[in-house]
Amino acid sequence: MTLGRTVVVPGMLEEYTAFAALLRSLGTEQWETPSRCEAWTVANVAGHVVGQLSDVSQLHLEGLGTPEVTGRQVQERRGRSPGALADELDTAAETASALAAAFDDDAWSAPGPPGTPGTLGQGLESLWFDTYLHGDDIRAAIDQPTVTGEGVLASVSHIAQILTDLDWRRHVAMVREWQLDLFYQRIARRLGEPSCQAPSRSDPIVTWAAGHRRIRQDAPGPVTVDQQAAERREHPEGDRDQAQ
Repeated sequence: MTLGRTVVVPGMLEEYTAFAALLRSLGTEQWETPSRCEAWTVANVAGHVVGQLSDVSQLHLEGLGTPEVTGRQVQERRGRSPGALADELDTAAETASALAAAFDDDAWSAPGPPGTPGTLGQGLESLWFDTYLHGDDIRAAIDQPTVTGEGVLASVSHIAQILTDLDWRRHVAMVREWQLDLFYQRIARRLGEPSCQAPSRSDPIVTWAAGHRRIRQDAPGPVTVDQQAAERREHPEGDRDQAQ
């Protein structure tokens, strides 16, 4: 379930303020540092985040999240300084704040604008998640520690929704340990993001997928939470084997 409006809107706006401050702290060398997102520098990551909010605040929503639109957002901001992008982000966030102030709980739970998936609330929560995640991409590139905060809450909520979506579960169920990079490339394409490598070969998603496949073999039809719990009790060695 999506987090509530009174949690997401202020959290998202605070995340944009923190992201703008991060951009203003960057030097020229850091700006051109490669990030963990394939073929993207720190500047490219920032260009996507800023371009995405600028598009949303101007209601340019068609194709949002597709590789083509994401690429345009980056390309339009090539050669610009960290300060210039931070200024653009501040302006877009101010507009977004005014728009969000007009939403009530009914609007929050209603379908988003045409061309966008899910509810309005899911869309804004995903913006918060995306900004927090890309802020961490930048910090990782310049050897700064991860900043934990309310963005973690948005991330957990967003990923939980993804992993309970049937279409996404079909992708997850395909995972084998030696296919992790391919899996993450598929996910990146779905999100309109640059492809990133799997974080490690002991990724917990492999354990989940292995158990999911065993359950499906023994019990055709929808897999329940109780079935998954029973599978873990009956085959605890599977989790240990996958984690090694």
